Amino acid sequence: MKIKFMLDHTDSPIWSNDPTTKSKFEYNTADLTGLGLQPNTIVRIHLTTDLYQLSLNPIYQGFPVLWSGRMHVVFQMLVKHVYEQIKDQLSDVFEVNNGELAMMKAQIDVEKTDLELLEFLDDPSKFCNQNGIHHVSKEALKAEVAEAYKE
Repeated sequence: MKIKFMLDHTDSPIWSNDPTTKSKFEYNTADLTGLGLQPNTIVRIHLTTDLYQLSLNPIYQGFPVLWSGRMHVVFQMLVKHVYEQIKDQLSDVFEVNNGELAMMKAQIDVEKTDLELLEFLDDPSKFCNQNGIHHVSKEALKAEVAEAYKE
């Protein structure tokens, strides 16, 4: 049987990757206990999927993530750890494919990420103008971004 590790906006990053697995666990595998995962791994999976949901900019998904460079590194480390746990616990039964390999191997420039976030927070309308994103007013957008960042 084959599964794929891939983050999406669901409660599970585990997807059936062949008809046999799909018939037993459905396409997006929500039955993490039924797969044979240990409770601490399931907790980390839920933390990972929750953080993935929070990585989306709450104002507009086309805007930058409101995370510092360090937060990107922490999330990347968590994803790597969760994938390794899944692979270690399930590879006797499943062929585990990694759909997040590029993200897991990406070099994160913490300083550059922090600078880009600060520039966006300072003038979100500039980002909009550079990327063809319509916004109503510069002041309203800046206030909305500042409020979202506080949360």
